[in-house]
Amino acid sequence: MSLTPLSFSGISKFSEDFQSIIDRAVAIASLPVQQMQYEQADTLQRRVLVSGLSTAVGGLATSMKNLGTVGEQKALSASSSNTAKVTATNVSLASAATYTISEVTSVAATASETSLIV
Repeated sequence: MSLTPLSFSGISKFSEDFQSIIDRAVAIASLPVQQMQYEQADTLQRRVLVSGLSTAVGGLATSMKNLGTVGEQKALSASSSNTAKVTATNVSLASAATYTISEVTSVAATASETSLIV
C-alpha cells in the first residue's frame, strides 16, 4: 500500500519548493507503512522457515525412535526363513553372528543351545 502524494500546481515562484515539501512530508509519513510491510514479509519468511524446521524435526524424531528400537535390541536380531522347521530367538547375544541350518533330515526333540563369545 502506497500513498499517492498530492500534486501542487501553482503559479507562484515558490510552488516548486512547496511541492518538494509536500513530497518530503508524504515520504516521511509513508515510513511506518513501509516498516510494517517489511515486518509482514519477515514474519511470512519466518513461518516458512519454521514449517521446514518442523518437518526436519519430525524426521529426526522418527529416526531417533528407530535408533531407540535398534538400541533396545542391541542391534541384534534372530530370524528363521521357515519357522515350521526352526525357530530362532535372540537372547542376550554379545555380538552379531550368522548361523545356517540346512538339510534337516528329521525332526529332533526340543533342544537348547547357548554359546559364549569371548
